[in-house]
Amino acid sequence: MTSFFKKYKWIIVLAIFFNVFLSSWYVLNRDLVFHTDIARDFLVLEDIVKTHKPTLLGPRSGGIPGVFHGPLWFYVNLPIFILGKGNPVIVGCFWVFLSVISIYLTYLLGKKIFNEEVGLLASFLLSVFSISYIKALINPFGAVLLFPAFFYLLVTYLKSARFFYLICLLFILGLIIQFQIAFGLPILILLTIYLIPFFIKKKKITHIFAYFILLIPLSTYFLFELRHDFLQTRSIISYITTKQNVGSLNLLNIVIQRARGLLFDGINMIPQNFLLNLPITILFGILIYNLKDKKFKHRNTYFLYFFFYFGFWIIALFFKGNIWNHHYLPFLPLTLIIFSSLFNLINKKIFIIVFLYIFIINFIFGIQSIKSAGTGWKFYADLAKKIYQDAKGNDFGYYVYSSDLLGYSEKYSIHYIQKMFKQTISHPYKKEQLTYLIIAPPPEDKKYLNGDWWKINQVKINRNPDKVFRYSNGMIVEKYLLSQKEMQIPSDPNLVQDLTFR
Repeated sequence: MTSFFKKYKWIIVLAIFFNVFLSSWYVLNRDLVFHTDIARDFLVLEDIVKTHKPTLLGPRSGGIPGVFHGPLWFYVNLPIFILGKGNPVIVGCFWVFLSVISIYLTYLLGKKIFNEEVGLLASFLLSVFSISYIKALINPFGAVLLFPAFFYLLVTYLKSARFFYLICLLFILGLIIQFQIAFGLPILILLTIYLIPFFIKKKKITHIFAYFILLIPLSTYFLFELRHDFLQTRSIISYITTKQNVGSLNLLNIVIQRARGLLFDGINMIPQNFLLNLPITILFGILIYNLKDKKFKHRNTYFLYFFFYFGFWIIALFFKGNIWNHHYLPFLPLTLIIFSSLFNLINKKIFIIVFLYIFIINFIFGIQSIKSAGTGWKFYADLAKKIYQDAKGNDFGYYVYSSDLLGYSEKYSIHYIQKMFKQTISHPYKKEQLTYLIIAPPPEDKKYLNGDWWKINQVKINRNPDKVFRYSNGMIVEKYLLSQKEMQIPSDPNLVQDLTFR
């Protein structure tokens, strides 16, 4: 370790703990970002606990219709969900714990492959990133957590050619696919392309049988396909074989978007403005140029990283949809390690300037994300309490409207707060004498999605409410005291009431 790190090591460690504290700000204030995907996960967990029926299906992939992630993220959170009796804040504390593990694994990988300096720098940067995203974890974070372990085992296997390491890395890759299929499957394809020549060169053809270990982590997919007439397989085949309406301009746009992803977005070190990643892109370009020297230190490790990184974006050319941040987010810890290793390769002043540039922008972004807290769990819980208190012990029916038609956030808060008002029974999507309509504000660019049509044509209530609760964020709760005649008018049975569209 250089004299610089001997002098400042503990300052960096303390800074990491401070960043972890900032990332915990939401849960320390008994709050959590509670958008549709987060609330959906809690509704699924609640359903597993209530019905005692395990699920084979994870969240929708959002890429190919009819394709889903694995359910492993649900089962990772399930024990804490049960211990916390469904309290999202308790689960949020668990997310902070997972973040600490991710930071530590990044430190270990950087230290094992390069040195302690690299591990410290990379884990410090990851802790800064955590300020903005730990408050709202979804399934891709499982892949973020595991990808450093996968990469380390792969490096170890390529050095030793021991079957045990291959078994372990393939098992972990199967878990990564469970968490984020859009990342894990391309990595599996690229790994196979890389390993087949290795098997032949090392005369380890029998190592191909290690792939059978994937049957364990991917068993939920196989069981689901067998039970549901190969639904996801048919969805993938349909997506591939159906002619896409893609003109030459759209094809050009896809190539441009993938090039932007490769050069800027995929590096993922600077939020919001992709061009702000340009200094890091230039440094990575210099690193790639230096790899032509066969004596370049850690050349094989760098090559392996860029093989997967570039390969991911090449495979992405064959996908006609959007590539979102969470598709390539699992690269982040390894990318930070590769960047931090430049400390030993380039001018120290240049590295420190770029390092501070990354830190300052992400720290400011993290603080802003805390200050600009949107509609979170605390709000939804208070809204639900207000409804139960207003009901004054009377049973009530309720309907939820949101522009995505799912209303998961409101639904879970009503379910959870029910525990505090056991004398009051709420009836979802059913008209009672006392009925509430919970209406989320429309998107800024689609003001017409204000719930008026939904209320008249689907709920079948066409009059002014008896009372209205208005909130500063645009949320509205309308209270109705319905007559027997109004109660007998059935609402639309096609209203989204369950998790079919999760």
